[in-house]
Amino acid sequence: MKDEVLYTAWKNLNRNTKGTGVDSLTIQQVEASGVENFIQAVKKELEKNRYAADEVRRVEIPKRNGETRQLGILTVKDRLVQGAVKLILEPIFEADFEDCSYGYRAYRSAKLASLEVYKWLETGSTHYLKGDVENCFDSIPHDKLMKVLKTRIEDKLILSLIEDWLKKGSVESGSGKSSKKGLLQGGIISPLLVNFYLDQFDNQWAEIGLKNVEGDSVEHLVRFADDCAPRKRTHATVPVA
Repeated sequence: MKDEVLYTAWKNLNRNTKGTGVDSLTIQQVEASGVENFIQAVKKELEKNRYAADEVRRVEIPKRNGETRQLGILTVKDRLVQGAVKLILEPIFEADFEDCSYGYRAYRSAKLASLEVYKWLETGSTHYLKGDVENCFDSIPHDKLMKVLKTRIEDKLILSLIEDWLKKGSVESGSGKSSKKGLLQGGIISPLLVNFYLDQFDNQWAEIGLKNVEGDSVEHLVRFADDCAPRKRTHATVPVA
C-alpha cells in the first residue's frame, strides 16, 4: 500500500474520538511517539502479509427509544488501514452508484435527499412511501457481500482485509464465534460497504421496468443508506422491494 494513501488516511482520522480500542492506544500517544514510525510499521505488516485485525471493543450506546445499540471501537491501527482501503475503494464504487443514493457519500446529505423527494412531489408524483431495511447493518450476510465485492475487486490483499474485518466485527459477545453476518457499527469502512451492498437494490429498482409505454419513469426512488422513499404518479400500489 502506497505511503500517500496511508498518510492521507492518517490525516482523515477523527482525533476527537474518546474511546480506544482493545490496546488502549490513542492517536495522541502515536503522535507523541512518532507518526512516521507507526505508519511505516503498519505498512511493513501489510507488505509482509503479517497484518491481522485486532479484536473489537464493544460499548452500548443509548438510543432515543430507551433501547441501546452496540458500537464497535477499533484500534488506531485498524482505523488507519480501514481508512486507507476506503480511500482506494470509494472512487471505484462511486463510479457505479446510482444517483438515487444519498447516504454516506461525498457532497450528498439527508437534506439533499429530502429536497429530491419534494422535487418529485412538486412535479406530479401522487404517492409517497417511506421504508427502511430492518437491522440493515446487523443483517448483511458476509458470503453474499464478498461475492458481490469480488465482481469489482480483484486485489487479494484488499479482499482478505475486508474478510478479516467482517469476521472480527461480527463475533458474538461471550461466544467468541462469528455470526457470519453484519457490519460493525463504528467501522470506518462499514458505511461504504453498506452502500455497495444496497446498490443492488437501486439497480434492481431501475431494471424492473417502472416506466410507462413512452419510456418515462413513473416511479422514482430516493435512498439514504437503509432508508428509502419511492414515489409514484398513479394511484396504483407502490411495490416495495
